[in-house]
Amino acid sequence: MEGQEDQIELKILKCLYWSGNDFSKRPTYWQISKDTGVNPKVISNKMEKMKTEGFFLGVTVMIDPGILKLKRKGFLGKIDGSFGEYEENLLKNCEFIYGYHILNMEMDLIFLDVIYEHESSLNEYVKKLQSLIPQINIIEEYESYLRDIVPDRRSLSIMNLLSENPFIPVNDIATKIEISSGKVKKYMQRLCQKECMSFVVSLSSYRNLFANVSEIFIKVRDGKKEEFLKYVSREVAKNIVYKISNFKNLIIMGLDLNDLGQSNKIMRKIKSFSGEIEANLYFPFKMDYSVPEILKSKLIRSAGMVIQEEESASMPSEDGQS
Repeated sequence: MEGQEDQIELKILKCLYWSGNDFSKRPTYWQISKDTGVNPKVISNKMEKMKTEGFFLGVTVMIDPGILKLKRKGFLGKIDGSFGEYEENLLKNCEFIYGYHILNMEMDLIFLDVIYEHESSLNEYVKKLQSLIPQINIIEEYESYLRDIVPDRRSLSIMNLLSENPFIPVNDIATKIEISSGKVKKYMQRLCQKECMSFVVSLSSYRNLFANVSEIFIKVRDGKKEEFLKYVSREVAKNIVYKISNFKNLIIMGLDLNDLGQSNKIMRKIKSFSGEIEANLYFPFKMDYSVPEILKSKLIRSAGMVIQEEESASMPSEDGQS
């Protein structure tokens, strides 16, 4: 019975690692139920149990801060000592963190994904970070870019609902924003294709051991990023379980690798790209993503501002003409 339970849990975890261009096909409880033959309520209960037991940390729909005109910066740092003793203080005192990865190879590394609105906020964060983890040594910094996409009210509302509940059914979104399910699917697909949002599973070390996921950090030369993304989508697409590419010259990919031989083969394919890249494969001890308050409030505020602008535009002028 225990082995059967493990198989069900593994199937659920594999279903969660969805990647594709059609966001409406993300793994909702109903979709996982269809793929596994397990009741949706049982799936929900099992996922809560797996979170409690530390097999995985949760699921987040990541919203690209750039479309809300928020800035983003990645810090790769080496830690002398254990991160565990600093983790609670770091998350409690640094409300800017979008997510963090703890990477485990030859040395203890941490990658922090930070969002902020003003440079003064970033400077405050860096000071706080250094006071909370005095043993951290920043090795690399990665810039994001502001997006030229201006989302409309419906897009913002959809992203807000998904950030609150990654598993919300399309029909529920349609009811809440008062449009058809077909239109919701089109909006979601467009937002996903433009990388305005992505479905990310937060990992724990137990889950990684359970499902053979490794993580690769790839630095790409200026002007070659889009070409490289097309290349890996063509050459190693079936092994990619998640992809974060909103930094200018950095791509983070989770790869489903069964053994060392396959790992070496994939790395050779990635490194054979004609452009200049630097690729490092890590064992991700932990990856944790959650939506911080700064992004939540900006998302809600932006949606409200769009609604007000639309209402103002439709109001009649003082002489009675619209």
